Amino acid sequence: MNKLTKILVLLVCGAIVTTTLSSCEEEEDNKVAKAQKCLNDLTDASSDAEAQACMDKISGIESTGAYTIRCSATFFMGGLTTSKIVDAFKLHSDAAANEKEAVLIENLSLSSTAEANAAYDFCEKTGIPGLLKIAALVQIGTMVSSQAGGDISAQIDACIANPGTNPGECDLTSIASSALVLADSYCKG
Repeated sequence: MNKLTKILVLLVCGAIVTTTLSSCEEEEDNKVAKAQKCLNDLTDASSDAEAQACMDKISGIESTGAYTIRCSATFFMGGLTTSKIVDAFKLHSDAAANEKEAVLIENLSLSSTAEANAAYDFCEKTGIPGLLKIAALVQIGTMVSSQAGGDISAQIDACIANPGTNPGECDLTSIASSALVLADSYCKG
């Protein structure tokens, strides 16, 4: 094989690889777009199975968009609906300056710590600071709200006094990690 033939073979192989990779990316982008539309079509009355069906559309895809959909769908399956988010941020804006985050923590909890932890993991993989901040608030809120009654301060005190009373609840290491994420988001710059 002469030099010119080798160069042509390499160029053809390169074109085939580029076309194949490009079509894979387009296919993944299409799946992410379909999953996003699916997620956009959910209402507060939609079921967990419908949210799971949206996540199933991106099975095996590890892009930022796919993790954003997983993050959002997990929030939804944990009970964090659009109306609950709107209400939480309305309460946040109406709260005194020193109570704003406590109000969000109290009102953005999910139905289980397993869901809060899964949502946090998915949101972290997006690399999007805003999603990570919300996931940290949700994770802390869910763990703390697992403690019996009282206001948020009393729940935090109960959590510190009795960490891990129920498996997966009030995990001080996870709460501390989430608190550091929140502190970092406020203290940068």
